[in-house]
Amino acid sequence: MFCSFDRGFMIKDAFYQERNAQKNHNTGRGYASLSLRLSGESSFMYGEEELIVRAGDVLYIPPHLDFARQSDGESLLVIHLQVYGAPSGEAERFSPK
Repeated sequence: MFCSFDRGFMIKDAFYQERNAQKNHNTGRGYASLSLRLSGESSFMYGEEELIVRAGDVLYIPPHLDFARQSDGESLLVIHLQVYGAPSGEAERFSPK
């Protein structure tokens, strides 16, 4: 577990996943996720926002963010986090070089 005076997180689980083409909707998740796309592409829609996540991208989804996801197939590494003291906010995509 990582923590500072007002924020912290605990890793719930970590795993490798391969997904076939699928479309789904996620609601009520009380945990955050951090994922690294190894292959494939997904589109995440929430509110008026859409994020396209491709191979090599890292995606952070905060707790309590309802979203829809559509993919043509992908493989990824995922870490689920129990987050303390951080606001819900929006999903964020990072594209490391």
